[in-house]
Amino acid sequence: MHTQQQGNFAEQLACDFLTSQGLTLCGKNFQRRIGEIDLIMFEPDTATTVLIEVRFRAHPNRGGPLESIDYRKQRKLIKTAKLVQQQLNNPNALIRMDVIGVQTEASNRAANELKMDIENVLYARFRGYEITWITNAITE
Repeated sequence: MHTQQQGNFAEQLACDFLTSQGLTLCGKNFQRRIGEIDLIMFEPDTATTVLIEVRFRAHPNRGGPLESIDYRKQRKLIKTAKLVQQQLNNPNALIRMDVIGVQTEASNRAANELKMDIENVLYARFRGYEITWITNAITE
């Protein structure tokens, strides 16, 4: 599977997982010059628009999927999130930035180590993959 195909697969897997957790899909691949938001979902329990960055790693020797979200990437995501908020035309809308890491079961050690270091994390197995979901992962 090529990198783009892997990315699309991981985004769909993350979307299916989040839907199983009660979120509703509002949009995919919000792209602007400054950056991209992979998934835009709505969490009805909290009336929150949830912007999701999805990361995938097929091989554990390349590090965990969440390790690739460095400071520069976080800044881009925050700027792009502001554009999404402007398009909602509701300055009082609740918005949260979450991160989903998708990896093969063979790389569970990195996910477990990451889980110990971060609050607001859900760790699950879904369709043969390990999902690490960090809520409110990126803030300004």
